[in-house]
Amino acid sequence: MDWTLMVKFLWVWFFLALILEEAAGFVFNSRAFQKYLTGRGLKSIFILAGGLAITLGLKIDLLHMGLVAVKMKSQVPTEVGYIITALLLAGGSGSVFRALNKMREFKKEIDKTT
Repeated sequence: MDWTLMVKFLWVWFFLALILEEAAGFVFNSRAFQKYLTGRGLKSIFILAGGLAITLGLKIDLLHMGLVAVKMKSQVPTEVGYIITALLLAGGSGSVFRALNKMREFKKEIDKTT
């Protein structure tokens, strides 16, 4: 595993998810959204659309970055990677911390067996 690339992957994921969360919070707390759109199930769709806009606009494929970091074959960013990246961003910054905890638990299990 290339730890430099893994840290870059996690940092980009966290940074973009945080930006998306803050931008969405601004929109969701606006009077117009509160008055006309609250309760219609649009928040998830809005967040996913925002994630896709960031992903496609910046051409960021976190799936590709993660695969390269763990030294798996991934030649170029793909449309599937862009969609998965948008879903990762839609999970918010909390999803990054959940992933870190799972990675730490996985490492502990590996260390127990060696």
